[in-house]
Amino acid sequence: MANQKTDHVATLGAAALILMVSQIAVGIAIGTRYVATTGGAHKSVQAMHFDSTFGMLQGFHYWASAVLIIVSGLAVAAGLWTGSYIHKSQTQFVGNVFLFLLALAFQLTGNILPWDRHAVQTAAIEGSIAGRVPGVGKTLMEAILGGKGVSQSTLTLWYELHRFVLPALFVVLAIVLISSYVREREGEPNWAAAAGGLAVAFLTSFVVQSPIGTQATVADAGKFDALASWYTLPAHAMLVWTDGLMRSGGWLGAVLLPGAIFAAILGIGVLKVSQQVAQWFLVGATLLFSGITLLHGGQPAPLTGKRDPASIATIAKQNDIKDPQLAAMGRRVFNSNSCVACHGQDGKVGTTGPSLAESYKKRSDVFYYVTYIKNPKEIKPGSTMPGFPTLKPEELRALAEFLRFPNE
Repeated sequence: MANQKTDHVATLGAAALILMVSQIAVGIAIGTRYVATTGGAHKSVQAMHFDSTFGMLQGFHYWASAVLIIVSGLAVAAGLWTGSYIHKSQTQFVGNVFLFLLALAFQLTGNILPWDRHAVQTAAIEGSIAGRVPGVGKTLMEAILGGKGVSQSTLTLWYELHRFVLPALFVVLAIVLISSYVREREGEPNWAAAAGGLAVAFLTSFVVQSPIGTQATVADAGKFDALASWYTLPAHAMLVWTDGLMRSGGWLGAVLLPGAIFAAILGIGVLKVSQQVAQWFLVGATLLFSGITLLHGGQPAPLTGKRDPASIATIAKQNDIKDPQLAAMGRRVFNSNSCVACHGQDGKVGTTGPSLAESYKKRSDVFYYVTYIKNPKEIKPGSTMPGFPTLKPEELRALAEFLRFPNE
């Protein structure tokens, strides 16, 4: 019975291997048409999107990536549930964990390549989340973005990772996994069944066209309106949840907790923790992430169609009456609180948050600013900004006046 279960785990791992190989092969093909510049990326992707041959390849690349994440995740979950790392295939279990991480890395780095509004704003959000890590946040953010913000350097860095570094890591991992299949006969996969994931991705690309948005503008590099993609929704929900528990604690949920979960999974496999403990861990982690995602995840970005982020709408009538003294007080409140950590002095230079220097040009409603500062999710469900419910009413009103008239 143990051998049969191990075979199922090996088959899921083999399915992920097949999908990854196909992804790299198709990526090389469409890479011949891709232009890795902020001016040419979207045009080249759009041209492929509406080409009969390359559009099909592009669609397969998109859907196979989704199937790959799901299949590799199932391989890890099945390994934990069956205790395959104890019976025979410890190497395969650990390899499947790294295969899942690679699948996520390919998806994250590839997401920016279309250079549409969703892609650029998503990259800005991911960089800002890294920037919240205490002590090393600024350095980490600049390392991830290739500079102080989303730019050509970001596109170049992520494209090189996507095209060279991650495939090289996969080649090493594939050699290790295939060697284990040959060496450990009890963990031999059913290769015919493993090809099923490839068939699912191929058929889906026939039926459903991959999404494409509007070309990103310079302003999108400093906006945070993009909805979380389905594969990052759990981490996004954890960020929102931990931000609610502890102001500016979102990095704990988005970075530290997922990292601890993956470290624990690897530890279970390497140390050959009992199957019962692994099962309880799997059930607990699944319930935790599922529950928090349902409660705090919000609406995910659409899988198909035009996925442009929607700008936040003004929710009341404009009010242009100025109060310079109140605006000056608001400036002091802004610079004396943690607002400056994300938005910079006077909100003019965004670091881990957007610049607020020109917010007044988009909206000048007092109620909007007061509501958003107190509880951002009331205006924008799923916002990554922490709320400030403990600020006094006069402080909230002063901040609103400062943001409405920052030059007073």
